Amino acid sequence: MSRKHRTMLALLAIALTIILLLLGWAGRRAMSQASSEPTPSVIRTTAGAKPQPPKTDPALKTRDAQRLCEQTAPKVVTLYVTDSPDRSHLLDEYFTAHATGRNVPVSHIKPQPAKQFAGALNVEQPVGHAVCSVNTGLQSSPWMLEFDWEETLGWRCTSIQGPIQGAYTDDQL
Repeated sequence: MSRKHRTMLALLAIALTIILLLLGWAGRRAMSQASSEPTPSVIRTTAGAKPQPPKTDPALKTRDAQRLCEQTAPKVVTLYVTDSPDRSHLLDEYFTAHATGRNVPVSHIKPQPAKQFAGALNVEQPVGHAVCSVNTGLQSSPWMLEFDWEETLGWRCTSIQGPIQGAYTDDQL
């Protein structure tokens, strides 16, 4: 084999090695970004804090269900469990008119112990339906919220249900 052919084979081997290394790196990076374990976001609340109406909640207008559950679902639970003068307006902003659980008055909801509400995506269906859970620190289970995508309005909550124990006053159960 001539020197010219050996040089060409060596360069080809180096190029192939570089391509394989780049593909391996890209594959690992894609796998780490598409992790099946979402990192829940945390919304901090303070006693007596009143939720403010959103200027425009960007998570409502994007079809990204994970972002909806991590960023918006904790806000929805916060406004739902907080007695404020603009609660009705905020419920209109985030909920459909006939959402299950929407009409439960704050007086029937027990104070939530946590100052941090963490949301995570449970189920997303390709038809624009997402199920989110929000942990408020109660021991039994998280709040469960269902959202549907509406083309003109974006995501709207169609159902909210408190933890099995500890979310509602006795006269609500």
